[in-house]
Amino acid sequence: ILLCGKGNYDEALDYYYRALKMLETDYPSYYAHIANNYNYIGNILNEQGKYGEALDYYLRALTKQKEYYSSNHIDMASTLSNIANILSKQGKYKEALLFSDQSLEIQQNSYPSGHIEISNTFNLIGNVLCCQGKFDEAIERYQQALVMQEKSYPSGHSDIVITLTNIGHILKDEKKYDEALDYYQRALTMLESFYASDHLKIAGGLANIGRVYYGQGRYKEALEFQQRALSIKEKYYPPDHVQFAAELARIGDILEKQENHAQALEVQKRALAIQEQNYPADNINIAHSLGRVGIILSNQGKYNEALDYHQRAMKIYEKCYSPDHVELATCLNNTGSVLYHLGKYDEALQLHEQALKIYKKRYVTDHIDMTNTLEHIGNILYDEKKYDEALEFYYRALTIKEKYYPSSHTLIATSLSNIGNVLYNQEKYEEAFDFQQRALVILETYHSSDSMKIGNTLNDIGNIRNSQGKYDEAIDFYQRALLFYDKHCLPRYSDIATTLSNMSNTLYKQEKYDEAFEFQERASTIRENHCSSAYVSIANGFNHMGNIRAAQAKHDEAIDLYQQALTIHEKNFTSRYADIAIIYTNISRSLSDQAKFDQAYDYQQRALDIRERYYPSAQMNIANYLIDMGNIRSDQGKYNEALELYKRALVITEKCCLHHDASIATNLSSIGKALYQLGKDDEALEFQQRALEIRETY
Repeated sequence: ILLCGKGNYDEALDYYYRALKMLETDYPSYYAHIANNYNYIGNILNEQGKYGEALDYYLRALTKQKEYYSSNHIDMASTLSNIANILSKQGKYKEALLFSDQSLEIQQNSYPSGHIEISNTFNLIGNVLCCQGKFDEAIERYQQALVMQEKSYPSGHSDIVITLTNIGHILKDEKKYDEALDYYQRALTMLESFYASDHLKIAGGLANIGRVYYGQGRYKEALEFQQRALSIKEKYYPPDHVQFAAELARIGDILEKQENHAQALEVQKRALAIQEQNYPADNINIAHSLGRVGIILSNQGKYNEALDYHQRAMKIYEKCYSPDHVELATCLNNTGSVLYHLGKYDEALQLHEQALKIYKKRYVTDHIDMTNTLEHIGNILYDEKKYDEALEFYYRALTIKEKYYPSSHTLIATSLSNIGNVLYNQEKYEEAFDFQQRALVILETYHSSDSMKIGNTLNDIGNIRNSQGKYDEAIDFYQRALLFYDKHCLPRYSDIATTLSNMSNTLYKQEKYDEAFEFQERASTIRENHCSSAYVSIANGFNHMGNIRAAQAKHDEAIDLYQQALTIHEKNFTSRYADIAIIYTNISRSLSDQAKFDQAYDYQQRALDIRERYYPSAQMNIANYLIDMGNIRSDQGKYNEALELYKRALVITEKCCLHHDASIATNLSSIGKALYQLGKDDEALEFQQRALEIRETY
């Protein structure tokens, strides 16, 4: 028992095994002691995360007790509770409830009402109900336990602290952070009144408060509390002890939110190394850490590496959990998100739909856990320009959130903003503006400290006004966004850079090219100094500066900037093939403007090759590239080649667009011009008349 308290589980286990062997060999009639020993061994295996082995020993204890005890003997209650606890950790919640209910029934028949052992079982049942997402029922059980504990124990007893903490966990998971903080602080106050400031139990209380601050986006405070918790544990354990892994993981999560990607990755990998050293290869905690590393790599744009980590995590989840466990759904969502960024929309969609099936099986009605998956699916449909379908999923997510949260909740603002983005891309600018304004009102009125989200929403509104040609209004919103980012406790460098880029884009549209270049240069400098792992954004910045110089007819400078963008993509092995294709096209256009037609054609061919290889379903993009190539050949006087390219494009546009689409009219006109240059006047006239008919009629 002393060794367990110090975390020396293997050594403690050795003593229990030796004791068990002696009991079974020399004292086989001491069935109660043998059963207790089985339970002790199960407890250690449980602490080590070896749930299957732990369950085996608990079941052996129960079998031994059933042989010698009546069916309602009180000693069986603790064994039944142990079994329920393991089944819950394995995601077998229905079975867990059956065993915990049996334990409760025995206790209620054996003990007077309000006995403290009954409170422990209420807590256990609350834990299972919480895992099932039945939060109201779980809190009811915890409150029943708390009433019993407060009658039986002095204020500040460890069991009261546990129950307060359990209630805090649920409120935190429900995003009721202020209420959760109240319960966690009550628990911590009790702990501080009984223990020294560097006691291990204080570390747990500090970590819980840190998690609430993390959920509130108060990352600086969250980091402070988690580091205090870690400092305490460092006094008790060697640096490679498994107790450090959880604290390191939480610190890594905070650093990631602060965009300290490299430091976050280092911390998460350290946590993973500790777990791999202390746990078997298929331990569930290793899966959690693999997932965290995968998320960071994904945020760094290292999608192939991220995919490997998520897939490794998936194998462990599939081994440890039932096929409908919620953690499996989380991993499916994480993996799907990476595939989405790799442009593998069909595969991503399949995984998110699997996750959605798990949630539907687990929950009777629409549950808040589903919203993340619905939004992932909405994001895919949004990127595929299936805006009506994307809206449907975003609206479903919003409807669920409105059932769970007050109208002022920050996650409702997120949904409103998602819907606003779709409407913006449908060119329904006033509707989009309305949704973004609703989101902004919620954030400014009820979450004024969340400068990041307010800034992002102001940015979105600025984009709407920019697209409406209301450039001065757009710049006003962008400047307001910058003010909010500056007020944030930690500079949000990537958001500041994005806002500067947006302002540059607006100034570019106003043909204020030198100002536009200056703002984009500032954005690029920030990213290179503070967000060096944001390869894609840095490359996009160089590409935009290239566009500005191209608009000024400074084509040599433009091409140099485009080449810098390409170098970044090539250096970092990014999979953003669509971005690379765009850069090739931009280089091609600058070369074409310099009358370097063969070089221009070569770059446009490279862009087309990428589209046909990686994005064959993006047919209109392919058609546009064919038209660009046709224009180059036309400028060279190679009209037969131009005609062939225009006709290939027309086949695609007629298949993809409505018969009156402007793209078809443009394509027909290009064919008409090529035919005219070839002296085929009658055919040329026919194509031009078809183009004119579309434009005049529609």
